[in-house]
Amino acid sequence: MRRKYFCVKVQLLSGKTVDYNLPYDLQKPMWAYAKENPKTWQQLLKYALINVPVKSYKKSSIMHVGLIRATYITPHKKPLSSRGQFLTKDNWQLANYQQLLKNTTYLQHDYTKINKLLIKLEVVIWKHKLKLKQKARKRRLRKRKRLSRGLT
Repeated sequence: MRRKYFCVKVQLLSGKTVDYNLPYDLQKPMWAYAKENPKTWQQLLKYALINVPVKSYKKSSIMHVGLIRATYITPHKKPLSSRGQFLTKDNWQLANYQQLLKNTTYLQHDYTKINKLLIKLEVVIWKHKLKLKQKARKRRLRKRKRLSRGLT
C-alpha cells in the first residue's frame, strides 16, 4: 500500500494559495485524530494560522503566517512542508489583541528575530483583515434589514 500524507491548502496574505505537507511530527497525530473523528477531522485545522516557508525550508528561511483553507489526504508528497506551529481558529479569531499577541509567541518558536517580528506582524494583519470582513458583513446585514423593512 502506498503511503499517504496529510496536506493543507494555505492562503498567504498576498491572496496566493499554496499546498503544503504537514510536517512529519504532525502526521501521526493527524492520523489518530482522523480515525477517532472520521466525519469532522477536516474541520480541526480549518481557518487556523500556520507557519509556512515560501521556499524550501532552511534554518535561515523567511517564515510567513498563512490561513489554512482546507486539510486533505493525498498519496503525492508536496514540494513544500509547513512548520508544526499553528494557532487554531479559536486561539486567534476569538482572542482580543493582547491575548492574540500572547498566543503568537507559540508561532514564533525558536526563529530568528526578524522571523519573530514578521510572524507577529502577519498575525496582527490577519486579525485586522478578519475584523474588516466582520464589519463589512454586519453592514450588509443592516442594509438588507433596512431594505426588507422598506419593501414590506
